[in-house]
Amino acid sequence: LRELIINLQLAQRKRQISQAKKQLELAAKETETYKQRIEKMRDHQQEAELKHRYQIADYETAAQHYW
Repeated sequence: LRELIINLQLAQRKRQISQAKKQLELAAKETETYKQRIEKMRDHQQEAELKHRYQIADYETAAQHYW
């Protein structure tokens, strides 16, 4: 009987470990997805900032021509 209980406990712990591994894998995938999204957002932000700088430079150049 004791051996049966030990085997059941062992099986239960193995299931828990397996579930924990699956959750860890899922969390790692989600983390990677968020990292990629952050990188894309940074790229987009840098691109927008650069466009705005060029736009400002163009406006300043145009303003100088009118003076």
